[in-house]
Amino acid sequence: MTTFRENGAAAYGMCDLHLGPRVELAADNTFTGMMRADNHATLAVTGGTLGGGTFSSPIVIYRAALELAHTHQTLNGGISDSAGASTPGKLAVKGTVNPAGGTLSYTGILPDNKAVIFHNAKLSAWTAVSAQVGPDSMSDKSYPMATPFYFRHSGTDSLRVQFQIKDDPDNKYVKCMLYEFTQEGDDIACRKIGGGYKVKNATTGWDLYFGHDFENVSSDIVSSSYACHNLVATYTNATDTAVSLVAGNAYYGGTEIDGALVVLKAGNALPTESGLTATLKGGAKLVVDVARADSGKGVLGRSTVNVTEGSYLRFGRFRCNGSWTTVNASGGSEVSIAGGNGNNTQDFGYLSHLTLSDGAFVTGDAFRVGYEGTNYVSGITAEGNAPTRIEPPIYILRGALSSNYSWFAYPWRWQVADVTGDSQPDLYLNGELLAYTADNGVLIGRPIEKTGAGTVRLGAANSYTGAVSIVEGAVLLGTNGALNADINLTLAGGTLDTGASTNAVGTLAVISNSTLAVSAGAELSFGNSSALDWGTNRLTINGAAAAAHTLRFGTDGNGLTERQQKAIRWNGKRVKLDANGYLYQYVPGMIISVH
Repeated sequence: MTTFRENGAAAYGMCDLHLGPRVELAADNTFTGMMRADNHATLAVTGGTLGGGTFSSPIVIYRAALELAHTHQTLNGGISDSAGASTPGKLAVKGTVNPAGGTLSYTGILPDNKAVIFHNAKLSAWTAVSAQVGPDSMSDKSYPMATPFYFRHSGTDSLRVQFQIKDDPDNKYVKCMLYEFTQEGDDIACRKIGGGYKVKNATTGWDLYFGHDFENVSSDIVSSSYACHNLVATYTNATDTAVSLVAGNAYYGGTEIDGALVVLKAGNALPTESGLTATLKGGAKLVVDVARADSGKGVLGRSTVNVTEGSYLRFGRFRCNGSWTTVNASGGSEVSIAGGNGNNTQDFGYLSHLTLSDGAFVTGDAFRVGYEGTNYVSGITAEGNAPTRIEPPIYILRGALSSNYSWFAYPWRWQVADVTGDSQPDLYLNGELLAYTADNGVLIGRPIEKTGAGTVRLGAANSYTGAVSIVEGAVLLGTNGALNADINLTLAGGTLDTGASTNAVGTLAVISNSTLAVSAGAELSFGNSSALDWGTNRLTINGAAAAAHTLRFGTDGNGLTERQQKAIRWNGKRVKLDANGYLYQYVPGMIISVH
């Protein structure tokens, strides 16, 4: 174990590691000069911090690894491997963090005079405080009040808390203690500023200074007989309670975040070239808190981010993510999105290349798909052993700004495996699907293609306009309006499941033997499809028996040709269109000739 301290002269502020396969720094280090590890060495900060918590000098990992323990660490200097892909360096951040927050505990008596009680903590993250009030001997036997404290932040650096207990079951006597907590650099200090013992008066009620009148503290109620102990502070993980990467970094060995919280505060804080990978595991949390690096690639660029083992990827300002980025989430992990940071009403970030598996899910605000440059196909892949879901709305863009590009009409592909082993949904799309309407409509109309044996459930009324093709598996209409009259549907070997919903769709093309699954109570209307050539392909309708207004083509008896009607079997029976375009089952007549 090694501790590096600053010598005091800038010329000595350098550490160049050549010897030994591993150097561990286990304490707080005030050293501020450049650091370098090479020859397959590992520089491991296993405890404490670099530069006293903020390290602004370069760190070079030339064919080496930098390991950081989860702590309040800011790296303002760049991390690089000097010569790029030929000398790849790796960053690993390890620790334990609850993305929702945690607790800080102080078991002793809180100090009368200002003293540090917590090191390396942020007061601004506190959300609740509790403690016990009692005599200095800590032998208090009082009855706790229903509201044990009053609480108030004053900016981010000061907080006052008033703890109270009642001293009898009749609520006549109250002990009250008032404490002030302040942020002292990276530490939190505490002092007592008031306290006392009062009796409730039927006429005047409680003394003015009890309750939460924090600014009026009278010396006549200060008592040294009572104090608080066993303090518990509950906090949330703010972005400054993490390993924060504030500079652009260039290393080619990948990034691994194991159970820790890491915040990106600059473009290219994670290297963004094609083939580079960042992996989150062990419940890790990665927060991307950058607007964007550039309009095409975003902060994460061409890199791949793997979110595994119940980890959490948060896009704090979502224009940060470019259309080149690949995100793979698995094992119950969450991808969370904060939008609303664009320069027009629809300028959201991208999740153009997204894979969800084993119960992973996406939450938060809207995102967009498409505009993926020369990587023509954008899409969602769902696989593994448990269903996955996407909660936010999704804007669907075409592939480029000009129709001259050959990839303009490439599909947004839903590649969904049958992870449930039955007809239950494998991917839930619960947010609205919308057409991206900027640029005078140039970006509207990207087609959707469903592949894979699984089922996609559409859970919102969708305003998307374009073409939907079901090649494999099924699309389940989970609500009214999941499809609309501006969507032309092609069945190319897959199944459209109506659910128990009401939907009006554009035309229906059948280019391979396909299926409609009909539930009782469903109403599904297609536009007049008689101009489309179904060839010799068949449409099989399964499920509920034909009922009035269940399936419709057009508005009269001409919505399907005779040949198309003959290609349909509803529960094994032939169909006809009535005068209003509704399908009904019929048994053709039979002529018996007697000779």
